[in-house]
Amino acid sequence: MYYLVFLINFFLLFNTYLSNSQKLCNYISQTKYNNLKNNYPGLNHEFDILSNIPLPIWYTDRDANSLNNIKNSLENCNELINIVIIYGLPNKDCEAGQSSGGYNKNSDDYNKFLNDLHAVVQNKEIIYIIEPDALNFLLPNKCGNQYNYKNNLIKAIEILSQNNNAKIYLDIGYWNVIYSDEKIYDILNIINELDPNQKSKGFTLNLSNYRKTDEMIIACDRMRKLSNKNYHCIIDTSRNYNGPSLDNQWCNLISAGIGKLPTKNTNSDFIDYLLWLKPQTELDGNCLGFSNSYQTQKNAGDFDLEYFKMLWNQGIFYNELNQCR
Repeated sequence: MYYLVFLINFFLLFNTYLSNSQKLCNYISQTKYNNLKNNYPGLNHEFDILSNIPLPIWYTDRDANSLNNIKNSLENCNELINIVIIYGLPNKDCEAGQSSGGYNKNSDDYNKFLNDLHAVVQNKEIIYIIEPDALNFLLPNKCGNQYNYKNNLIKAIEILSQNNNAKIYLDIGYWNVIYSDEKIYDILNIINELDPNQKSKGFTLNLSNYRKTDEMIIACDRMRKLSNKNYHCIIDTSRNYNGPSLDNQWCNLISAGIGKLPTKNTNSDFIDYLLWLKPQTELDGNCLGFSNSYQTQKNAGDFDLEYFKMLWNQGIFYNELNQCR
């Protein structure tokens, strides 16, 4: 009887999720988790569930196949909307260095990278999220100022906004929007320089991080009011079920858990989606020596069985669906 009750509750919740996100493409999810099932057959049940939930395609110069992934997803999803995260700045992640590197060495490389993407997508309906963490590195005395981030981001908005069916969001680190109005104004000044004609729809918050969803909704509203513009937000709920650690650790947080299922029904007129922008099967990096972090010598993007189990058992699937791994 207990198992029957669980199944009923699970399918009610999952069907609600499907109806709330049915316009988003899950081709990349199916591909990713089918590959993992071959290597970890003991997780077939979990990967079957996750393969039905849309993930973004990370279009990055660290992966030579990422443009082909976009082509395949567009072909397989027909009228569904793809989510693409642009991550190809030359000298990206210039502060932490966990995700630095790639074949884009200068602005010419980056422009070609962007134009190649636009040529594939053309005028299809799509969600673009531009360069995680980059705005933070354009604050005064930050490293992005010496690596031409500003001009490259201006070019990214210019090229990608040629598609009138593209919804463009700029990524903003949560730490810039929750502590002081002064920091928010600094970010808004940068955004006004990058996008003076407001070709972007708004911002992504909490990407690859752990802040609670309600806190990020308040932060988005604060940005809107201080900017006096009708910005909208997307919030990453991929690992935020338990919120942040006391020291705001960002790297493979050991207390993290899988958060709310993606949905466009957010009960807010300015939060467009809750999404899983960080795949829970990908590490942040090796994080050796970091406090409150899962310790591993694997690299950013690698899969770690034990850390995945932690995320699963500490998040929504266990706490609300009794799905213990």
